Amino acid sequence: MRQILIAILILFSIDSFAQKLQYDSDNIIYLASDMDDYVQEINQLDSFPKSISERLDFLIKNQTGDFSNKMVFTKGFKLNLADYFNNYPERLNKNNSLIPHYISHYVFSDSVVGIHRYELRIGLDNLGQIVFFDFPHSYDFESYRLMSLDNAVRFSDSLTLIEKYTYDNFGYYLHYDTLRNDLNWEVSRPKIGLH
Repeated sequence: MRQILIAILILFSIDSFAQKLQYDSDNIIYLASDMDDYVQEINQLDSFPKSISERLDFLIKNQTGDFSNKMVFTKGFKLNLADYFNNYPERLNKNNSLIPHYISHYVFSDSVVGIHRYELRIGLDNLGQIVFFDFPHSYDFESYRLMSLDNAVRFSDSLTLIEKYTYDNFGYYLHYDTLRNDLNWEVSRPKIGLH
């Protein structure tokens, strides 16, 4: 009887520390356009030019700190911008945003904070400089703390109690804020009425 009681207590204690919710993002896809003929899909990191694959490896390890070992390369793209703009010179300088020469996709997973799958992208120019990086990053990266999804939902629950509204089911989304260089949980709840 005593062994059964201990086993039940261990199961409850394991369950109490386990993350209940898991976030799984959609696979990022691109819309088809006339640029498709100038895009080469890359399925392995070492299929990029050596300087770019080494740069990507360096950036992941150097700029994401302890999170780098939870990231896996999934796919990439090489954009032949020179040929594209030679064939479509009227489109040159029509857009004020930078267009990367290389785009790599990684999947970040961390069950401790409730992330089953978060797809991030790194865009580099032809010299290997960052155009975009959809994950908190910096040089000399110190440990960045991400609130767990369970804690984010509990926090949003506490706010709904303060406002005294009743809510139906909720949705959640992990969003990278480019201005703050931060990952944020967005918890949405349709409003039903007052308590």
